[in-house]
Amino acid sequence: MLGCFRRAFGAASGQRASTETNFFSRRVLHAKRRASGTLCVMTSVDSDVQANIDGYAKRTRRYDATHPDIFNSHEQARLAAAVGRAVDAITSGGSNALDFGCGTGNLTRHMRDLGLTVTCADVSPHFLQIVAERYEAPTIELAGGSTDAVADGAFDLIGVYSVLHHLPDYVASVGRLVSKLKPGGVLFIDHECNHTYWSPDRELAQFRQEMRAGQMQRFWCPDHKRWQRRLSPSHYRARYRRFRNINEEGDVHVYAHDHVDWETVIQVAVEASCELIERTDYLLFRAGGYDEAVWRKWNSRASDMGGVILRRT
Repeated sequence: MLGCFRRAFGAASGQRASTETNFFSRRVLHAKRRASGTLCVMTSVDSDVQANIDGYAKRTRRYDATHPDIFNSHEQARLAAAVGRAVDAITSGGSNALDFGCGTGNLTRHMRDLGLTVTCADVSPHFLQIVAERYEAPTIELAGGSTDAVADGAFDLIGVYSVLHHLPDYVASVGRLVSKLKPGGVLFIDHECNHTYWSPDRELAQFRQEMRAGQMQRFWCPDHKRWQRRLSPSHYRARYRRFRNINEEGDVHVYAHDHVDWETVIQVAVEASCELIERTDYLLFRAGGYDEAVWRKWNSRASDMGGVILRRT
């Protein structure tokens, strides 16, 4: 999910193709080198979706443990409050929710806690198995990335948490998600890098500098000490993945030159008959690497992530 924080070399370019019937846009053919060393050619949409499925198939059961930036008390409390505001914005009169790109059910849990009936959708059958076991929730497999199995105008709330950067054409995807809402239904999109993540303002730059200074005081800090990186096996695994263009989680829009643009997301949703209810920027707490005191100091002043609440009119 959280690809914005797994920097990789290379590019993943998305092109809008609104005439496509597939939920994801079909982009130009590209060559992808498999781990075996053979060269295969496939449509980029197929390879992006399959990379997502394959990547999570290997780490489905340990996903929560390997994403402390999501599964920590600060982020969970923030998310619970945000979902609550999204629910309060619903005027369609129902309680049917869709967790789009559900993963292990992080958003599903918060929706259920607020009394919603949740359907879980994902391209990964492994994640759908987990949410079915945990929550006994109905599931929809987005085969090939298509949302044909999702009925139009069926939901009062659609939640999209840390998902847009996985979608080859996230712009077209937003418009299609709006069509799945009832009039008065709410589209909640959250946990994507905002503009300042890629172009830091003074506050975020100062926060990062102060956080790094504290981390440098630790003896073991391979993220900032080159000689320690050379002693870390993960450093060489990362270099190998970059060399082979291996993206472990099927991320697409996670680069400085190609990332989710919030202004475009809002514009497309508004053009699809939505009104903007709330736009939020916040500073993500990355458990395991952040000094909590430093994060608290800057939490109300700096931001690197964003979210929106939109309602279909």
